[in-house]
Amino acid sequence: MAEKEVLFKKKTGFNNMSVTRDGNLVTLWAPPGKIKQTTVDIANPTLPGLEYASNCILSLVFHPNPGSLLVLGLGGGAVPMMFYHICKNIRIDVVEIDPVIQEVAKKYFNFITDSRAAVHIDDASRFIQKNGQKYDIIIMDAFIGQKQHRSLTAEEFFLAARERLNPGGLFVTNLMTRYTTRFEKMKSRLGSVFNSLWIFPGEISANALAFAKNEKITKAYLLKNMKQLQAPIPRELRMKILAGKIK
Repeated sequence: MAEKEVLFKKKTGFNNMSVTRDGNLVTLWAPPGKIKQTTVDIANPTLPGLEYASNCILSLVFHPNPGSLLVLGLGGGAVPMMFYHICKNIRIDVVEIDPVIQEVAKKYFNFITDSRAAVHIDDASRFIQKNGQKYDIIIMDAFIGQKQHRSLTAEEFFLAARERLNPGGLFVTNLMTRYTTRFEKMKSRLGSVFNSLWIFPGEISANALAFAKNEKITKAYLLKNMKQLQAPIPRELRMKILAGKIK
């Protein structure tokens, strides 16, 4: 089997990363060869290749018609671009601390910025604290490898994020389930800030998505929202969200 082609490799003040290509699959690694941050099939670049990233589209089951989205952590930009192409009227802000990541996302992963999608080079915690803009959905996916800065896991951060949500808004975060103690702590903190928490574990990865709202989440509520969905989410995936658990 041929080795993956290395397209890019660099160590910055924030990341040690590489980009490889294996056939149609382009992958952002941080650190190189260790942790996949983004995978995209360049033949179908609008759909993320990593399970948890593609599962983020299930946010629309909790908020069917979002007009605004904030993504904390850019990576290759697969998550914001998925929403960009599926939700034609959505406005997207992305916060990324490393300016090199933005260059990599644009060059290798078809990430674009325009009147609907903007990138803010900033610390995610600081941006949440100082920015007065409110959003329908906030997705938190700011990792360095498998680690997150302490400021992004504190209760104060989640409280600030809650204040940045519009009424009926949704907060989504990617959680690592293999670290049981940390996983349970994060669920507890989210549960102390938001009135409802719905956990959706991955099937082939150690990632779980936590969907948090101030409004009550029930299966009846999700089924009602599914009837309003305009987005092309596969029925099988939509029905799997019902297997999530309320915490």
